[in-house]
Amino acid sequence: MRVHMDGARLANAIVALGVEPAALTWRVGVDALSLGVTKCCGLDADVVVFFGDGAAQSYAETFEIVRKRGGHLLSKMWALSVQGIRALEDGLWLRCAEHANRMASRLAEGLSGIRSVELAEPVMTNELFVRVPPEVVVGMRRAGVRFHESGGSEGCEVRLVTSWATTPEEVDALCDLVRELTSG
Repeated sequence: MRVHMDGARLANAIVALGVEPAALTWRVGVDALSLGVTKCCGLDADVVVFFGDGAAQSYAETFEIVRKRGGHLLSKMWALSVQGIRALEDGLWLRCAEHANRMASRLAEGLSGIRSVELAEPVMTNELFVRVPPEVVVGMRRAGVRFHESGGSEGCEVRLVTSWATTPEEVDALCDLVRELTSG
């Protein structure tokens, strides 16, 4: 059996743990890795890496055929692919992940002192799980904040995600909004 890893947030984990990419991929048995460049600094492209034994070349060739038959081969894919290559070559993907993780830490710090707001889990990468009252969820949605929520009788838990493009000003504005929604 071969192991495929969805590496959408791999860079965030690498930076948070302070390890080399190999420690979370081929060294632990990953055979194929998909990296969505959109989540780590690019536009609409994926990088797929095959690791392992001599069979890796065979899998790569089969992948090319399946991808083309499935309609996932864009006519100018090289133009999109170059951004993934560049991001990996000079470490941009890791620098962008580090920024996203920093913005999540900033957001957690800003929300932590607000009444009726509680971090559901420790912040380790660029995702926060926060418990807030239902009226805060309503107010955030009215203000145009996009997030996923799961509700319960005690309130709501929202998932907030920062990215390589998140600015400190956006983080501070969200904290101000939540503070305003909980004080009224």
